[in-house]
Amino acid sequence: MRRLETFEPPPAAVYVMLVAATAIWGSGMVLGRGVIADIPPIGLGFWRLTVAVLVLLPLVLPELCRLAPTIRRNWKFITLLGILQVWPQTIVLLALNYTTAINATLLNGAQPAITAILTAVLLRDRVTRGQAIGIALALIGIVVMVSRGDIHVFLYLDYNRGDWLVLLAVVMWALYTIKLPAVPREMGLATTLFLVSLSGTLTMTPFYIYETLFVRAMQWNTITVATTLYMGIVISAISIFVWNMCIRAVGPQKTSIFLNLNPVFAASFAIAFLGEELYLYHLAGAVLVCGGITMVIRMARRRTISPAPAEP
Repeated sequence: MRRLETFEPPPAAVYVMLVAATAIWGSGMVLGRGVIADIPPIGLGFWRLTVAVLVLLPLVLPELCRLAPTIRRNWKFITLLGILQVWPQTIVLLALNYTTAINATLLNGAQPAITAILTAVLLRDRVTRGQAIGIALALIGIVVMVSRGDIHVFLYLDYNRGDWLVLLAVVMWALYTIKLPAVPREMGLATTLFLVSLSGTLTMTPFYIYETLFVRAMQWNTITVATTLYMGIVISAISIFVWNMCIRAVGPQKTSIFLNLNPVFAASFAIAFLGEELYLYHLAGAVLVCGGITMVIRMARRRTISPAPAEP
């Protein structure tokens, strides 16, 4: 277990893992599209996190006992990370009740840029010119994909309160990515993920109860159970574990740029499994996104960012 907690893959393996993690998230976007009528957003967030916590608990129980004093000293910071990690996806699902998928995708495409800005402000780690060009290139790739290559699409965009919710989710995830390396190293990867997921679940509980009683309850059937298990085990436990490990290995700026692969994989899975057609703008957007990611990785400063103090 200790080997898993402290595992640090070589840089080349990190980038392969980041691609795999974003591919998993892309599959989750396509899957969620098909069950949104049966699974309310807060209910989905609550139950997938509950599944993740139950899966991780037997793995980390000995570490929880050993690290009890450290956990007590850092419980406020862990709670903050829990809020920053678990709420963004739920907030985006809520926002889709007010805004369009195009608006949400475009705002999510700004994630690497916002992460870079916050990293420069909070950690004083400035973005190189090459990285800035790479971030812009990846964002242009997303614009090409969501606009279907037609710039006139943007003439009819309608911005509303849902867009502010998406922006809030983007900023929260950026802060999570930046703050995570400040977790004490003695708290391993799986233990940290368990504690963050547990604290996030606890903060979501009263909202889940309200949603169930006064808005809409979960409709339990074979599809919703399978969806919840997949999102809890594969997405909330495995892919987030990989994401956290990669943040520790290469830092928040290099990690966050891979989020721009989400729409690329979502489109690929939709074409493969939902019968959607492949168009030139899909390929052009994917090439631009991949080119931008390559520039961000290759143009990064060759220095290590020192972790910030444990307390926020």
